[in-house]
Amino acid sequence: MPELIERANTEIFFFINNAMKHPINDLWLGYTTQLGNGYVLLPIAMIMLFFYDRKFFWKNFGYLFAAGVVGGIVVTQAKLLFDAPRPLSFYQRELEAGLVSINVMFEPLYAHSFPSGHSQTAFTVAHSLALLCTRFAWGVRASFYAVAVIIALSRVYVGAHFPIDILAGALVGVLTAHLTFWGLRKVEAKWTARNDSLPNISSNTNS
Repeated sequence: MPELIERANTEIFFFINNAMKHPINDLWLGYTTQLGNGYVLLPIAMIMLFFYDRKFFWKNFGYLFAAGVVGGIVVTQAKLLFDAPRPLSFYQRELEAGLVSINVMFEPLYAHSFPSGHSQTAFTVAHSLALLCTRFAWGVRASFYAVAVIIALSRVYVGAHFPIDILAGALVGVLTAHLTFWGLRKVEAKWTARNDSLPNISSNTNS
């Protein structure tokens, strides 16, 4: 990792994880980070899609689910490929020597830090909702990304990830969602064109 990026990664990590340490932040960021779990965020997205357009709910949910699966596969394989240490593992010697302190909430994690799965999930859902809920005002759709940003930053606050992990997770989430939607819409367009080109058998029979 280039020295400038590594330095920024370290300084931002300790600013969010240490300097922002406060009981109020523990409370709301501790709860917010749980939204990055698919089993929490997906039902919320489903409810939103249902009330947004009940007629096309299952189609829209299918798009969202497919994007989530693709993003999940990509981020899981990337974790195994890079096998990057989590902050607790990366700073193990410094922690043992008392040179640094890390605010850790929830279960301590040590491996497969890059990229962040919670960030990927949050941005996959945010980008999918923004692409699907086009009748919403731009401010509403922008709020999807704002929530995703907070979820991602919370992963640094709870000591689970470095900033570069959440940035990579966000990019994976947006790109996989966008490419999945692009591919599915191509398939849907071809399927629709194929069906439209077929002769109407019932009409020919009745004539």
